[in-house]
Amino acid sequence: MTKYIFALCFIFISSASATELDAKLCRDVNQSNRFLVPEVLTGWLKYPHAVQLCPLYAPNGGLVWWVASIRYDLVDYKALDDPTIHHVSADGLHISQDPCSRIIDPSGRQLGRLSDPFPTLGFGKTRVFLRDWHNNFPRHIDIRVIGDGVEGDYDGLSMDWNAATHSYEHRGAWQAFCDNP
Repeated sequence: MTKYIFALCFIFISSASATELDAKLCRDVNQSNRFLVPEVLTGWLKYPHAVQLCPLYAPNGGLVWWVASIRYDLVDYKALDDPTIHHVSADGLHISQDPCSRIIDPSGRQLGRLSDPFPTLGFGKTRVFLRDWHNNFPRHIDIRVIGDGVEGDYDGLSMDWNAATHSYEHRGAWQAFCDNP
């Protein structure tokens, strides 16, 4: 019994130390922050609200980085008219090759990409948890998708900070909904 109580306490403490990226803070791209949008996402800028920047703030309140993301939940797919940026399979349901959400530092440098679209793909919610903070910078990222579709809930690829390459690297083989590395 003591062993189980210890395990539950450990899980609670571990969860409490994580910071979750807040989708409510995401904002449309505008002229002043457009330089943060990676080239792979620029084709989507002609669609209202399609590309948004979601900030991550450190415990001290400073901006750490942005997630540049296609907001699948805000895009009207019937209105998409550019086959160069949107690929739908013959069944009309599976979207492939769309760009992954990118992690961008305040200067516009890409630090990595998430394995699942943030904050949603349209049939579920992607939750991004930041852990192992050092000097107001997260060294580890966990992704959890709460799915409404047939796939249900699943864990996306975790990422660890590599100080030598100044980027986040995925743990495990790349298996993602979006573009391949």
